[in-house]
Amino acid sequence: EFVGLKPQFRVLDANEAKKIVQNILKKLGKQDTSSSVIKTISRVKTRQTKLEELIKPLQAIFNDYQRELTENNLVDFDDLLLYFCKLLESHSEIRQKVQNRFRHILVDECQDTNQVQ
Repeated sequence: EFVGLKPQFRVLDANEAKKIVQNILKKLGKQDTSSSVIKTISRVKTRQTKLEELIKPLQAIFNDYQRELTENNLVDFDDLLLYFCKLLESHSEIRQKVQNRFRHILVDECQDTNQVQ
């Protein structure tokens, strides 16, 4: 609730996310390239690509995807990271509790992390 999610939200798995993108592409009359679209959506969410840098059709697909998730109280794996970051950035008392609880965090495979992680 602190970040705008309704209680009882559900986390999408990769197959469910792919189906949502496939449905959006179908409505737009586009060829099924859902895997590349999902990768692009993830790159935007993890701040590796700016939404404004995408061509207009991909921006529309991204917006439709997010709208579908919001309307159905769904989040994908990238959203989990984004909402946690938003929570820490906007609520100092929660950030303080997390900082007090974890003195050290081990990061394995650091080369495979992105800015949000």
